[in-house]
Amino acid sequence: MNTPESPRQHSLFWPILLIGVGVILLLSNLNIITTANVEALLALWPLLLVAFGLEILFGRRSTLASGLIGLLMVGVVIFILVAGPRVGLNLPTSQVIQEKYSEPIGAARQANVLIDVASDPVTIDALSGSTDLIQANVTTFGAMEFSASGSGSDKSIVLRKRPNTGMFNWGFTTLPTRWDVSLSPDLPLDLTLQGGSGSTDADLSRLQMERLRVDVASGSFVVSLPESGQAYDAEFEGGSGSLNVTLPADTSLTLSADGGSGSIHLQLPAGAEYRVEVLGSGSGSLNLPGKLNQVEKGDGDEGVWETSGYASAAQRILIRIEDIGSGSVNID
Repeated sequence: MNTPESPRQHSLFWPILLIGVGVILLLSNLNIITTANVEALLALWPLLLVAFGLEILFGRRSTLASGLIGLLMVGVVIFILVAGPRVGLNLPTSQVIQEKYSEPIGAARQANVLIDVASDPVTIDALSGSTDLIQANVTTFGAMEFSASGSGSDKSIVLRKRPNTGMFNWGFTTLPTRWDVSLSPDLPLDLTLQGGSGSTDADLSRLQMERLRVDVASGSFVVSLPESGQAYDAEFEGGSGSLNVTLPADTSLTLSADGGSGSIHLQLPAGAEYRVEVLGSGSGSLNLPGKLNQVEKGDGDEGVWETSGYASAAQRILIRIEDIGSGSVNID
């Protein structure tokens, strides 16, 4: 005896999804949904995974359920695109923005500056003939954050990209993206540079440096350190990218570097008196000038080396390698 087959359920999910796409495009043509929000629609792609999962679980069992799932998804997307900005739901955009930022020195006598670079090329140098603490010209995808705070003699500056909630950057433009940042040479700076995947050329040679911290990440950094009558610290956190540092003459400086899987190259001026302390050897390579005298021997590449006149020098440089990592450290 043959059991009669149950009638096949027809899914309404895909027809409703196609209708929803048509409605969204129509609302865009009527300027009810902005072009920027339509471009940002790709940021909502995780909703598709949720909808597909619900369709597999429930939609194939019931025509009504598949229709409700499709309507719910289309309704949520249209609500976010139309009303989202009004209720604080700002989607990431692929549009290129061009912004100029500046902040006067005012009464400040010292400044803390954080520049968090992303994937764009960045140049950093010193201002000339300006009463501003910072000037920045930025061309980039997405949105930027610039803030200035503090009162009295201390001021804090933050320049960085706002987090992108999308997994991928879908933007495309023929306009080159870059950051051009200039800082005041007229007051001491506590400067932090946080790297991304782009390239950063930081000519700090004319700035007053109180402290410098650099996180290389996966990009490349070229840094020129300033001369100073006062000793200061420079800290470098290696990543998978490359770091090239030119050290100053006639300056007492403590430079700390923690290697990653990338390369670190430290270039010292002729005649400099300096000491190199390697505290962790890692699996990478260490290359030092032959003129250095080894004064302490540790395991592997660990040890202490210094120039012959280091102990008696008035101006001297201490280089402390916390860990070579799996990359390379070259000093010349």
